[in-house]
Amino acid sequence: MRWTRWPPRRAPARITLAAGAALAVLATIGLTVLDGAPDRDPARADPGPAPTAEPNPSAAPLIATPSPSPPPPVKPKVKVSVDVDGWFSWAFVDRLADKEYGSANRDLTRFSESTIKAGLAADFLRRASAAGGKPARYRLDQIRSMIRDSSDPMADRIWSAGGEEQTIARLARVCGLPDAAPFTDMWSQTYVSARDLARLADCIADGTAAGPTWTDWLLNEMRHVRGEGDFGIAHALPEADRATVAVKNGWYLHTGDRWQVNCMAVTDGWSLAVLLNYPGPRGLRYGDRICREVTRQLLPTIRHLRR
Repeated sequence: MRWTRWPPRRAPARITLAAGAALAVLATIGLTVLDGAPDRDPARADPGPAPTAEPNPSAAPLIATPSPSPPPPVKPKVKVSVDVDGWFSWAFVDRLADKEYGSANRDLTRFSESTIKAGLAADFLRRASAAGGKPARYRLDQIRSMIRDSSDPMADRIWSAGGEEQTIARLARVCGLPDAAPFTDMWSQTYVSARDLARLADCIADGTAAGPTWTDWLLNEMRHVRGEGDFGIAHALPEADRATVAVKNGWYLHTGDRWQVNCMAVTDGWSLAVLLNYPGPRGLRYGDRICREVTRQLLPTIRHLRR
């Protein structure tokens, strides 16, 4: 608080009788001027400590002290530390706060492998709906096989129906995938980064990629992935939560004996992508274990975002 000194009053012309009597009393009791200087008269008796005034409970305080508010909840740190025999990146999207986290190299690209099948499906379904028609039953069956069983022949058909490389260009524009780029005549070797895949999963879940008519249908297919492609992120979560996770994984042992393994998953609260490239002798299950370990380390954050 800033204190303001009152302006000095002008001295009176004379001292009244009452004022003179008051001065005499003050002189008698030896009033000490409290200006911080010590008493210099050794003959003067020590008056002792000044009496302490009793607090007046009815008086208002000079400064009002507000009631303390509870501290904001502490959010878990989004941090991952994994020792990988090879190349590794990851990206995590907090879908509730629209925030993205990940490794420092989450913008570097690798081949998409089968994770891009979710994007091919979404692009085909959105365009069919925009054209005012319902996809033919055989097309829906192709997409179902492409997603649930990761069928490559069915992916070839949807890729061709969508204009091949044009599909990737549309996905990059619609979903905001800054690093994605097509590879001529081959959907599986689309260049994507971890942040591209995490954003693609988010774009599918929010209805942008597939459109409002087919989003729930596509997410349901992604929740029923089966066979060899059923691994990774969802299997690191508690059993009760697995049914809520939509996934699409990708894997391939390339010439030169290197595995490219990608994991992608999305829920109402978050999306996650992990990209791996490592020596062939490690096998596919090595990539599966790394995807699970990344997810386990993110579990505090995932639990915070669970809805």
